[in-house]
Amino acid sequence: VAQQLSTTVAEKDGLQAMVDTLNRRIDQSADFPEQSKKLTKDLDKSRILIDDQRRQITDLERQVRYANDEKTRLHEQLQAASGKMGALTASYAETKQLLLLANGRLTELYTEVGVLNEKLAAKKWWCS
Repeated sequence: VAQQLSTTVAEKDGLQAMVDTLNRRIDQSADFPEQSKKLTKDLDKSRILIDDQRRQITDLERQVRYANDEKTRLHEQLQAASGKMGALTASYAETKQLLLLANGRLTELYTEVGVLNEKLAAKKWWCS
């Protein structure tokens, strides 16, 4: 009888532990609708944030496309300007060469005029 009483007490303690566990689970599940509402609210906030992030990403992608288009346009302008600069550089070199030739010829003419002035002065002196 003592052994049976001991076994029955142990079974009672085990059953009490199971009842306590079940009661805790019931208490936790009683909070479930409130937790569910909070989780749903948090999920809605997350969806709003995700949609906002998507809009920002779309806007950034548009800005990147615009910047790339602008970069391409500026690169084309730079190439055109570079071509013009090359043509101007060649024209400058040609003009400089012509100026050097003209300057050389002008120096020759000054020398010839100087010689002619000396001859003229000598003729005038001779004639006087």
